[in-house]
Amino acid sequence: MRYELQGTPTNEQHGENIIRLYVRDASGAPVSGARVRVFAGPPPTGRPAYFEDDFPFRPTSPAGLLEFFAVAGVMPETRHYWAQVIDASGNTLSDPVQFHFPKGATIWITAILRQAAASGAPTTPTPATPTTPAPVGLDFDARLKDELNIIVEFASVANGAKYWKLVRAKYLPEGNEPGTAQGRVNMYYTVLDESGNSIPGQRVWQQWPDDRAAKSTGPDGVIDFNMSGDSSFDPKRGQRGPYSAYVDGLPSDKVVGLGLPLRRHVVYELTWRRAIAGVAALANSVISGAVSNAPAGTQVTLSGAANKTALLDASGNYAFTQLAAGAYSIAITGAGVVRSNLALDGANSARVDYAFAIKPPTPPTQPVQPTPPVQPGPSGKTLTHYLLLGAPNISATRTNLILALDYIARFAPVVGFSADEAKAAANVTLVGAGALSAADEQKLRDAGCIVRKITGADSYAMEKIFSDLIAAGNPFPNS
Repeated sequence: MRYELQGTPTNEQHGENIIRLYVRDASGAPVSGARVRVFAGPPPTGRPAYFEDDFPFRPTSPAGLLEFFAVAGVMPETRHYWAQVIDASGNTLSDPVQFHFPKGATIWITAILRQAAASGAPTTPTPATPTTPAPVGLDFDARLKDELNIIVEFASVANGAKYWKLVRAKYLPEGNEPGTAQGRVNMYYTVLDESGNSIPGQRVWQQWPDDRAAKSTGPDGVIDFNMSGDSSFDPKRGQRGPYSAYVDGLPSDKVVGLGLPLRRHVVYELTWRRAIAGVAALANSVISGAVSNAPAGTQVTLSGAANKTALLDASGNYAFTQLAAGAYSIAITGAGVVRSNLALDGANSARVDYAFAIKPPTPPTQPVQPTPPVQPGPSGKTLTHYLLLGAPNISATRTNLILALDYIARFAPVVGFSADEAKAAANVTLVGAGALSAADEQKLRDAGCIVRKITGADSYAMEKIFSDLIAAGNPFPNS
């Protein structure tokens, strides 16, 4: 055999059961991209197998390491796993290496396979190793690796072959502010084609020890999985979460170690794009535009497949160049998101203009009109004005909150998401269509609240309503 077991596998106590197989050449250097087949079965050979890995092989990392999560937590019964190096045709390059996990174990088992020393006898030619795509163009949140031990197993494919390339991996930590999980425990997966367009109906696999499940993307190319409470792990002890994710139908970059760190509510956002190995993705798209009547210091923020910020020039123009294929959003200081889900293919261009409303100057001879007094409610109300947004886990709520920031700064209402909390206010303003059910809205009226609504057909209409109320100096819409 080309590779031989070095010494006896070693065990370390941890919080889960993991196979760790190092593959090294004759000089002891790591062998990257070596193909390893994993199965489980009875000793002494592991055959016939009672478990075969979903993948025909798993490639070793640049460090020559193959890690396979056997079970997260305690091993429910004694099991014998096996790992074997194979070539591109499936021929064996090593004897199967046995990994023995006794019932109740929580161990990492490490073994080393090293290339046999050369002898006088002819040796089997070294098989061509497929190219492992480098993570070029990957927008990877550093906290995933540095704080949570989450890794990416990059697909091993030959040049010219299509595969699913991971292009974005984001982490939303625990919290209730924008940019945090806001109580959710979801993994959102987006799948794009070569031009950055959403792919509906594409199956994505969610894998965990001993099982896996698949869902298909919706019309927007997105699918989400929930994380269960037993996916908790302690990253400070070197643990990883039990979940892995990859896209079906082609070789796929795989994200390994997702879960709830110490049971905290967090969110993961992963995006794959169909790509061709060895072919650099075009990155010549441009988003440009002009912002009229903008206050000094206004910034334009690009987010999505890339994240950038630009200041307006003296004429109010901005531009983002050398953009790769993907979906993008444009936000402007004081206006919030003005364009979302803007699809680029790496070669096309798009223009996004925006105009701030011109506020007529106040005549210097007339005093500034104070804010109209809040209409009184029944006695016993502890709050004057409550701005009630929709459910915090809905993207439209986050967009409305961003659009309302200038309104909030101007009129200083109490801002929240709870109808029960809003009952303590004399005036309640509902933001967004469907922010509250008809039954809950009636409960507010029964509690003596004066209820009004700010609703619009889209974010542009919502932004205009907020701007008009600010310009009028009146926090309350007519309805």
